[in-house]
Amino acid sequence: MPALPAISQTQRNPAAPRDSLRTPRFCLPHFAFFLFSLCHFVCTATAAHTPPWREDDAPFRVAAIKENSDDRFVLLDIPANHFSKPVDHLHAFRNNDTRIPAKIVFRTDDTLTALVDVRDVARDAFFHVYAFVGSDPIPVAPADAQPFDPRPLRATTYRTSGQEMPDTPAGFLLMAQRRDRRNVITADCANFDEVMERTVRRLGRSWDRPMTALEIATWLVVPEPGRYQFRLRNGGAAFLLLNGDLAAQKPDTPGDNQWFTGPPVALPAGIHRVELLTGGKRNFAALEMRWRRAERRDDDPPSTALLVTAGNYLPGRLELRDETTGLFASATMEIGESYRFARKNFIFGIRCFFLLKQIFLPFFGNSANQSTFINSCN
Repeated sequence: MPALPAISQTQRNPAAPRDSLRTPRFCLPHFAFFLFSLCHFVCTATAAHTPPWREDDAPFRVAAIKENSDDRFVLLDIPANHFSKPVDHLHAFRNNDTRIPAKIVFRTDDTLTALVDVRDVARDAFFHVYAFVGSDPIPVAPADAQPFDPRPLRATTYRTSGQEMPDTPAGFLLMAQRRDRRNVITADCANFDEVMERTVRRLGRSWDRPMTALEIATWLVVPEPGRYQFRLRNGGAAFLLLNGDLAAQKPDTPGDNQWFTGPPVALPAGIHRVELLTGGKRNFAALEMRWRRAERRDDDPPSTALLVTAGNYLPGRLELRDETTGLFASATMEIGESYRFARKNFIFGIRCFFLLKQIFLPFFGNSANQSTFINSCN
């Protein structure tokens, strides 16, 4: 009978000390690879800005991409302060070399909203807005100051398979899903008369066919909070949406061109999305929209709220002149929206020295020192 193999003490009791096991020796190639990876990461983290910094006196800039070729003007948010110093003027550039106009149309204590002229910017191309700090905050530009969008209404006309005008905005949007995508006309217009000329009447006079839909979109700047009322006039049914909510509605009463006024709507100061939805088998000869303060008397001055542009409200990327950008990002998404990347101050603002200190800090300090250092970086 063959002898059984001997069983060591370590095999009998796995918890016993394994003095017989040898620890791996120091491996020079592995350490060299670690140093090479660390140096590559640091060099990547401290790489120069792309494209290069155009204005040396500007402490930060906001980069954005023109997403729609139909946009002639766009809106862009910019920080109003930099380390407690207010922004006093802006410079915008196309391709980081050609100057393009920009002005402030609304501001809060923390954010500036700029209207940027992107007519010379190609689709999917970058443009940059450089911010300069000073002693006096930059004011909101007058409505007629350059640049301003002379065509703030974006009208889209198309044929649908609907036979009657829906009585709710949800029904209209459902009808709009079944559209004739071969005959879609989009145009930026100065007023509602121009909407008729450049969109609806170009489809022809065959109003006996399935319903023609008309969508008008724009951005409304409200300089001060208050209660506002919106009014509609149209030959058929029409819906006025304010930030996605119904603000005024006109019933489908053919041939009735009376004004219909919606209930008062409390609006905070800011920029609001306005959408006008209508449709029919007849010509839209009397389509018009107006607004006013709900408490306005006859001797009060007219409302300073105005339509600023038909272009998109773009998300920008903040870039600092003396700090690194582009290492990491966190994606945020809502239903029906594309991915947007949010800037992380601590990760994006880390420099080469701070990066090395953060890597080797756990080997030299305790957790209290570590948290103090992280707070000082922020």
